[in-house]
Amino acid sequence: MTLAVGDEVDVLLERPAHGGASVGRFEGQVVFVRHGIPGERVRVTVTEVGPKARFVRADVIRVDEPSDDRVEPRCPHAVPGGCGGCDWQHVALPRQRTMKAEIVREQLVRLGGMDAHDPLVSGLVVESCGEDDGFGYRTRMDFVADPRGRLGLRAARSHEVIALRGCPLAVDAINDADDLRRPWGAGGTVRFASTADGVIVTPEEAEAPTAHEIVDGERFDVAADGFWQVHRNAARVFTDIALHLLQPRAGEFLLDLYGGAGLFARMLAPTLGPGGRILLVESDRRAGRLARRNLRHLPNADVVVERTDRWLTGRQLSRTDLVILDPPRAGAGATVMAEVLRLRPRRVLYVACDPSSLARDIATARSHGYVPTALRSVDAFPQTAHIETFALLERG
Repeated sequence: MTLAVGDEVDVLLERPAHGGASVGRFEGQVVFVRHGIPGERVRVTVTEVGPKARFVRADVIRVDEPSDDRVEPRCPHAVPGGCGGCDWQHVALPRQRTMKAEIVREQLVRLGGMDAHDPLVSGLVVESCGEDDGFGYRTRMDFVADPRGRLGLRAARSHEVIALRGCPLAVDAINDADDLRRPWGAGGTVRFASTADGVIVTPEEAEAPTAHEIVDGERFDVAADGFWQVHRNAARVFTDIALHLLQPRAGEFLLDLYGGAGLFARMLAPTLGPGGRILLVESDRRAGRLARRNLRHLPNADVVVERTDRWLTGRQLSRTDLVILDPPRAGAGATVMAEVLRLRPRRVLYVACDPSSLARDIATARSHGYVPTALRSVDAFPQTAHIETFALLERG
């Protein structure tokens, strides 16, 4: 039987899939099912059929054999056909984290060429991002206005906007903002950012002001609509992990690639001492300007505003001890990885928001003689399938 959109079939869910669905099969055909949990037997309705029917997407419409980890979603819109912002509100938080660990392990083996029995892989667990219950953590939210001007979020794999009066993932300051409930221009995107200066609301056509964030007493200039870690604890937790894994030494040279507004560079700088040096490379001009501001009190810190791949190619550096790179979701890529490792750094810390991109770049590192010596995954995006993973690479 070849499945078509609208068909209803029974499926046994086998494992979590990268992207937030669970994998099942119907008569040998792969089915990616939203709103299920591996181990459940469910009735699903087909929502999409891929090219040449290589895969099928479906939503759960009935759970016949529920998992012990199934819970009632806190948000009434976190249901089949509802908001696409959350993948796993129906899953207990501890199980969410074991599912994320399973996804990371699978990518490291399948794409990264690592051994499933390697203790780094088999022993990988997902840590919490500080103390939280998986809700009320997002300090950045992008809402979209529906045809009536009401703000909301898009349905899963759809342009349809579901009007909301708030989001349980957002911090209270955003949910309490009056601007969330007033009408806006239909179809526009509005960014809400909870910062040290309060909640800043920026429509997509407006220029965002500079705001401030505080991390362990350090004040950062940031763009209200620019990149900053969305979990309220992430900046502190991530820099603590970076310090623990890189273990910078006084006098060393740190190369900070995709450095953004300078979070890692500034927080790691004290460990390098007055004889150390930091060079931050960032392609976005506004982020580069902010990085210069945030590092201006460090006499041994420099900022280069240029694409990382272009800057690295053919670059001659007399000494590079440490590299930290936090590339976008697509990863650093083979060219950047090869150029980084050509510098022969003592340690490289790769910060990844996508496990498949991380795995591919680890495969490249292994081909150049660098191997993972530590892996840590952090649940910085509870209720979703997203995860942040830190990989320490050293010469093998």
